[in-house]
Amino acid sequence: MKSAFLNLCCVWVFIFCICAFGAVEAQAITIFPTRVVMTDKERTAQVEIVNSGTETESFSIQLERKRMTETGEFQAVSGEAVPGELFADQIVRYSPRRFTLAPGAGQTVRLMLKMPEGLPEGEYRSHLAVSHIPEASDVLSQVKQEKEPTDITIKLTAFATIAIPVIVRHGKLNAQLEIKDAVLRPGTGKEPSVVEFTMLRSGTMSVYGDIAVMSVAENGTVEQVAAVNGVAVYVPNATRKARLTLRGKEALPANGALRVTFTEQRTAKPLAEASIPLR
Repeated sequence: MKSAFLNLCCVWVFIFCICAFGAVEAQAITIFPTRVVMTDKERTAQVEIVNSGTETESFSIQLERKRMTETGEFQAVSGEAVPGELFADQIVRYSPRRFTLAPGAGQTVRLMLKMPEGLPEGEYRSHLAVSHIPEASDVLSQVKQEKEPTDITIKLTAFATIAIPVIVRHGKLNAQLEIKDAVLRPGTGKEPSVVEFTMLRSGTMSVYGDIAVMSVAENGTVEQVAAVNGVAVYVPNATRKARLTLRGKEALPANGALRVTFTEQRTAKPLAEASIPLR
């Protein structure tokens, strides 16, 4: 499984302009933080966006509804919410919604929580999406090329969007997590070994933390053989499947065990763990 988990202090998004003869120009934006959590006591937040590219670029901001699958992918929500699913876009205000940045320049996007009276307790989530706005000259250039088929230069422009979760926690919430069905899949030939397991979330809020797989030998020696940071299981999801590639099957002891842990960030004690005996 491709790792979709992020534990970066910022996110870079590259927007490519691909020309027919292989010349590539790329622009990038940097976003910090990569997730926002607001509560009854912390009703404001801000996100910093920097143009890390070499050209002046324009961007638009909007809150989108997304749903996580049990494999960690996100899908746009176009219909009604499923049971237990609450969205934050109706209670979070943000500004600005459009801006233009010179190379190296930054923009602060401010968010404010506006909760109506009688809002039901729960965790509300939407995603703050930052999209590149194409310049009019880019669009006209592409239209011109389409109208002049004899022009041998073809320019394809792909515009990327990055979205970070905006989470609102209202009321007294809680979450529990279990790791079930943990199993080692030994590698064959040059293929590495992998560990597969399922995370079972319960309660009224999501969990967010780091996963580690430790090799524990019979003599008590402990070595980390796999890790991934910034893993979430969002409300209303009750399950999320994970698959981690081990660094090398030769590092595993003949006997002992593999210990799989999920630890919330900024805490020391694992929220959930499981053990896989080695034979």
